[in-house]
Amino acid sequence: MIGRVVKQETTIMHTKVDFDLGYASLGNGLAVFNRLKQQDGDYQRVAHIAATRDVSFYTDLPAPEADAIRYHALTADPSVSVSQPEKKVFHVSAVHEDFPDLFERMDELPENVQQALLLHGERDDCNDYGALDELQKQLISLGYTIESGLDGEAYDLREVFKAHKGEVESLEDMLRAYTPRHSSGMSM
Repeated sequence: MIGRVVKQETTIMHTKVDFDLGYASLGNGLAVFNRLKQQDGDYQRVAHIAATRDVSFYTDLPAPEADAIRYHALTADPSVSVSQPEKKVFHVSAVHEDFPDLFERMDELPENVQQALLLHGERDDCNDYGALDELQKQLISLGYTIESGLDGEAYDLREVFKAHKGEVESLEDMLRAYTPRHSSGMSM
């Protein structure tokens, strides 16, 4: 019986982390890999970020991983190699502005998101990492995500979207996704 419980816990822990994203410059932008899966003797390629910062998805991805790739495409400024720090991968400048934090527009959020945030804020342990992890999981199920600092404070509330195999998202599409519908947009 004890062996079965340990096995179940191991299984739960194993399925919790399905992705470990890695980025590599191969001369035509950045290849995006899942370092936890192998395919044909190499890491599984899940997306490509072109030199124009457009993203092509090679597989269906959950919202948090797709969001991480989009955010990297918009904000990263990698060099082609360590020996060539002046030569950049992307031909388009990185977005250096902060994306809108939807915490500042709570009254415009869907009711279920407002309710989740309200209930979390009423908890005595709301700044505890475990409580933040629970909130993050709940928000992802509602199509949103947050970041949190070492102090346990949540910030950078934003919508997230799944990615589907074959999708190509342009820089303009990604900027629109990170900018609330009612705003005038973001400059680069």
